[in-house]
Amino acid sequence: MPEELYFSQPKSKAIFIFTNKTLPSGTISLLSNGLKFCLRASKPTNNIEKSIKRFQEDVRTRYFVQEVLRDNDNDNDFNPKLYIKNPEWDPPTASEEIERSLDYFAEHVRIKQHKFSKAQVDRNTTALQIYALRSLKNHNQFVIIEADKNMGVTIWERDVYIKQVLSEHLSNAAVYENITHQIQEKIYDVNAALQRFIDNNERYLGKPVLTFFHRSQIIHKSKIAVFRATAKVHKNPVMLRPVVAKCGTAIESVSKWLDCELQKLKSEIPWCIKDSESFRSEVIKLDPPPNARLVTFDAKSMYSNIDLDHAMPVMKHWFESYSGPDLAPVDTLLQALSLVMRWNIFKFGDSYFQQLIGTAMGTSAAVFFANLYFAYHEKHRILPEYRNPAQAIDNTAPTGLTTTGDVIRIFWYARFIDDVFLIWLGECDARWNSLVSLFNNFGILKWDCEKPKKSVNFLDLNLTIEGRRVVTRTYQKPDNPYLYIPPHSAHPDGIVHGTIYGLLRTYYYQNSKYSDFIHYGKLLFSRHVNQGWDPTVLKEVFATALRKLKANLEKPPTPVTEPAIEEEERRLFFHMQYHPKDIPRREIRDIYDDLCKTTLEAELGITQFTIAYSRPTTIGSVIAKSDLYQVEGKEVSKYIAGEL
Repeated sequence: MPEELYFSQPKSKAIFIFTNKTLPSGTISLLSNGLKFCLRASKPTNNIEKSIKRFQEDVRTRYFVQEVLRDNDNDNDFNPKLYIKNPEWDPPTASEEIERSLDYFAEHVRIKQHKFSKAQVDRNTTALQIYALRSLKNHNQFVIIEADKNMGVTIWERDVYIKQVLSEHLSNAAVYENITHQIQEKIYDVNAALQRFIDNNERYLGKPVLTFFHRSQIIHKSKIAVFRATAKVHKNPVMLRPVVAKCGTAIESVSKWLDCELQKLKSEIPWCIKDSESFRSEVIKLDPPPNARLVTFDAKSMYSNIDLDHAMPVMKHWFESYSGPDLAPVDTLLQALSLVMRWNIFKFGDSYFQQLIGTAMGTSAAVFFANLYFAYHEKHRILPEYRNPAQAIDNTAPTGLTTTGDVIRIFWYARFIDDVFLIWLGECDARWNSLVSLFNNFGILKWDCEKPKKSVNFLDLNLTIEGRRVVTRTYQKPDNPYLYIPPHSAHPDGIVHGTIYGLLRTYYYQNSKYSDFIHYGKLLFSRHVNQGWDPTVLKEVFATALRKLKANLEKPPTPVTEPAIEEEERRLFFHMQYHPKDIPRREIRDIYDDLCKTTLEAELGITQFTIAYSRPTTIGSVIAKSDLYQVEGKEVSKYIAGEL
């Protein structure tokens, strides 16, 4: 083993083995790197011609769009989230000046890159690890799947994995219908339903959305979503979490559009928080009275326990009561919702299934649909009956409130999808019991909760009432192995800098006490050392990150002067796959600055040029694919039929 690899091997080996059979040699050593570990090729593998062509097409497309919009001021309905390039369209050439700069740029990049194309470098895997990688790819006996919640890697016997997926999930006829024998008919039906939705609502959708739907149909055709599972290794016994990959299916285009429409109702539910950072920024402002206690509620399998027959009238109410601008017609939204939620078809191995109840797994609109669903119950029952009325206005609570009374028992309330946090005033009396009952009296959705107390964990925070304030601290699960990327992974050099700075910034904002920030910063350092990082190298990375954090904290907030979308329009990317021996980004940037910067800034308003690296092949992309590998004679259908 090369010295570099010997000293950089991770010490944390979060590998869970669910088999007694002998594994291919080198399996444990390989998987200890993690599924996100990037494999380093012996020489650069990036196709520079592909990178240049993409760059040129991006510039020409910018020029074309600018010319079209200059003549037709009709881009108000355009949403960049709902855009697919026409696969049959190539942008026309730009101005002579731009084309000249593009030609010079391409020529100089080719010349520079040629010097690096044959550079040799050692691989970052041992011979034994390479053997294991090749053996585990499409293996007849073993399946590699990721552990839930970033807990590591799991190895299953193929038979055991398939049987557990079926017994826990797909064999439940109340939730999933096996449509293998009718799959062609079902594909026809779902495509017909999609086209019928488009035809019936053409006049309401607008040209950009219709174009998005049409191109999605052309590109994705009849592609079916794929089912896989992750392992809940933190549970005893270990169970599987269902995952459906719907990206790249035609019907998902409707879900993306629907999600954009649902997001317009965000202002109607201010107690539904965006993330833990925005949540903390509000909760630390509170002045809870002496009798305040903290409470969390956790929904039981929220997505699968939203009854669509119950949810549709709820969503209709939201759409009809919304008074804001630009929302699609109620009937159009309800048709889209029904289409997305009721036509969730996916494959597992050689078998096909249709989800019958609950929120469609893996669909873009699922999160905000679930948010709005329970928010109806919160808005009309829970909050009016229990919450401090001041929070109903701006999601804040006043100071000096000390009485409980019969109504104001919730001092402050927030929810993140299926997790609720609230501050309760008083004891666990009849009013408390009635609140718990009320939570569990909406459709078939049920909630778990603990009794009110002074300290709780919510999202990635620990919250404690100290005096008349809420103090926060970073919360980390004790069994999390913290599998950071090891140093010999072929990720771009800046990844570790970005990871450490980002986490230090998070810890700084999460912890009310500076001593807690220091504590978690030290843990971050030791965990990276545990993953094989050189402490001397890490010290410099941490020092740089802390200097950057200090500098950013001293800066005044930057005023927002223009929409983010306009900032993106001023940014141009050069895409290429990363390799440590390929042409350095600084040389590409120098070529751009010399030959393109002035022209593209003057004609297209480009002010920022970014080299965007895509990561090389990962271990997971080779041996832990979403689509289950088919083994002749051991197809999923044979397990369903009881033949295996």
